[in-house]
Amino acid sequence: MAHRKAFKWTDETYSMQEFIETFGHNLPVVMFIIVGWMGRDEEHEFSGDQASLHYSLTLIYLISAVKRQRRIVTKHSSGYFVSIPTGTSKKVDIFFPDGKETRSASVRDVAKAFKANVKGSVSMTFVNDEKVSFTFGPDDGAEINFGKMKVVDVYEERYLVAHSVFDGMSYTM
Repeated sequence: MAHRKAFKWTDETYSMQEFIETFGHNLPVVMFIIVGWMGRDEEHEFSGDQASLHYSLTLIYLISAVKRQRRIVTKHSSGYFVSIPTGTSKKVDIFFPDGKETRSASVRDVAKAFKANVKGSVSMTFVNDEKVSFTFGPDDGAEINFGKMKVVDVYEERYLVAHSVFDGMSYTM
């Protein structure tokens, strides 16, 4: 037998940080999102003026977890910035300004090297300059040969794990 629980929307709004501080330890939570980014590209951004159009279809979510992911940001020779999770299994070669190299290291090792050296002085390539499959905007799973990339930052990203809710049912996105 399915349990139903009535709830009432409030007029309170929260930034991502405020939401995590207020509800992060009391999940799951049903949320009506009025401004946000759904993690793919600028086409997946939405704002309050779209809420009435998509109210029952896309903006009500069951938030089940808050996750953290440490990432490095590299700058590709073409000028693009590439964000890579430090937990990826892909092996990389690390290059230092003094000419030293570390072969077949992890991306986590790149983050450590960047923190230990003068920021911006570490570069990397994927081992054997292999093509790596990444999502780049609308090109899902495109294989790209990145070549040498300069490491420009290391940061920790926080994001919400959510499922859309429609007609009282939860759907995995």
